[in-house]
Parts: sequence; structure tokens; C-alpha cells
Amino acid sequence: MYSSIKTLKGDDVLLRRPVILLLLLLAGMVLGAAVYLATRRPVAQSSPSAIAPVRRPPPTSTVAETVHSIDVARMQAHVGKLAGEIGVRREGTKAEQAAASYVRQQLTACGYTVTTVPVTLPNGLKSMNVLAELPGESPRTILIGAHLDSHAPAPGANDNASGVAVVLELARVLRRSRPHCTLLFAGFGAEEYSRPGDRFHHFGSRVLAKNAALRKRLTGMISLDMVGYGTVLHVDNQGRASNRRRDEIGAVARAMGLPVRVRRSKPQSDHEAFERQCIPVAYLHWERDPAYHRRADTPAHIQPERLRRTAELMARTLLNARTR
Repeated sequence: MYSSIKTLKGDDVLLRRPVILLLLLLAGMVLGAAVYLATRRPVAQSSPSAIAPVRRPPPTSTVAETVHSIDVARMQAHVGKLAGEIGVRREGTKAEQAAASYVRQQLTACGYTVTTVPVTLPNGLKSMNVLAELPGESPRTILIGAHLDSHAPAPGANDNASGVAVVLELARVLRRSRPHCTLLFAGFGAEEYSRPGDRFHHFGSRVLAKNAALRKRLTGMISLDMVGYGTVLHVDNQGRASNRRRDEIGAVARAMGLPVRVRRSKPQSDHEAFERQCIPVAYLHWERDPAYHRRADTPAHIQPERLRRTAELMARTLLNARTR
């Protein structure tokens, strides 16, 4: 091809030059268009939805990720602080107030807005409830709580620093999840019997159960009380309201292979006040504990595996709980 072009006469060469220039110009236009299409950015729409800043939801965790993040050592540290460092926490005393302050600090550190509710006792002393809420997809709410005080002379490691420790850990590990129900975490003041008689116990939970606005949105209440020692997990209620929350937890416990007994029992914990209001409740505790209400109820008495399994059971239950 090269040799044939070389033999062309002068007039032929002059005729071909405009054709070659035209081809080169077209090739340049094609190349320029390709570069433009490859690098151009779409023009933003002027609609309000495109201009408004996008609020990204917080990162969420799966059930497996949440369960994996449960920290037994952290729960043991909570028990050590409450039952070891603070010690006996009789209702209305500075020790119980110190426990409430500790719970408030821990929930605040997890990113919650914490509310305290004063509780006036018959002897004129003051106790309090400590509350923190995790919004869910629905405003229908499950309350999960544990009492802050202990029965003298017991330092109250199992009864009930163990329940408080599990509530704090649940609040921490569930913080990055989006449960279907809204969750309300509570530390109840003045649960223990101050003296014989039905009127002298469960003061904090009874104050909260009188809140009509809260009752209207509650779809369940769970009390964790003595969940750090024992051989059989009891999931109880009194039979005064629907069994659905009790039975729901029992079913999850069986699926986990836990030694569980689902039954009706006496009003021995903070669930009592809510079940009186016809709210479905569940009362979780491991039995039997030889250190119950005794000086031997120290942090060394706690079985770490009981804390872990209780926290796992509740995490699985709460993340799957429905509003029904």
C-alpha cells in the first residue's frame, strides 16, 4: 500500500489531502466525545429531597453479632462495683443512691439520655428509678429492669447486682441495633421488703407502674432478679395477665438448650406491680441460691456463665420480640 501511494501523481495527492484532514478531524471529535461521556457527572436534581441532607441510620447489628459482643468480664465488673465496692444497698440510703448514680453513669456512657424518677418511701427517705430508652421500629414498648437495692446484711451480688449487670450489658450491646419494639431499661429503687407486709416492698416499680402514659404503650415487662447463680432458670408470672412474654422467653430458652422451668409463682419481684395492671410480664431467676439475703452473697459467689447465658437469652428475645 505504501508503494502505490508513492507513485501517485501530484494532482492526485492534492485531491487526497482534504479527505485525510477530514478523517483526522472526525477521529478527534469521536475521541473527545468518548472522554466527555466517561468523565461527566450527573447533574443534581433541584428537588427538595435531593437538596436536603440525608440522615443515615446508626449502624445495626445482627442477632449473632449482638450475642458475640456480650462481655462477661464487663458484667462481672458491674457486680464488683455494686456488691463489692458499694456493698449493702438498703433502700433510701447513700449506698443505694451510689448504685443509682453508677447505673446512670454507665447508661450515659453508652449514649443514652437517662431519666431518674424519685421514689418517696414510707419512712420519708428517698429512693429513685433510673431509666433509659432505646427507640424501636414501633413505639410499643418492652420494659426490662432489675432492682438496685439489697437486703441487709447481704452485699447483694446475686440479689440483685447480677440483674443490674445484665440490664446494663443489654443496654450496651443493643445500642447499635434496631429492635422492632422500643426498649426501656430500668434500675428500680427499693424493691426489697423493708418489713413484713404487702405494702412494704417493690416501691420503685409500683411508682413506675402508676404512670398511665407508660402503661398505655407497654406491651411487656421483664424483671431480672437473681440471675447470677443457680442450676435451673425459672421464667415466671402470676397468671394475672397474658402469658405471652413469659412463654416467649421460655421458648427461646429451650431452643438454646437451657435448663428452664416456665411456671406461675408468687409476686416476689418488680414484675408484680405491672402484672396488676394486666401487662404481660416475665420474672427471670436461677434457683436455688444458698447465699440468698446472706453475707455470703458476694461477687465471688457469682457464676459468670449464668450472667452470659441470661444476657444471651434476653438479647435473642428482645431483638425478635413483636408488638402483639
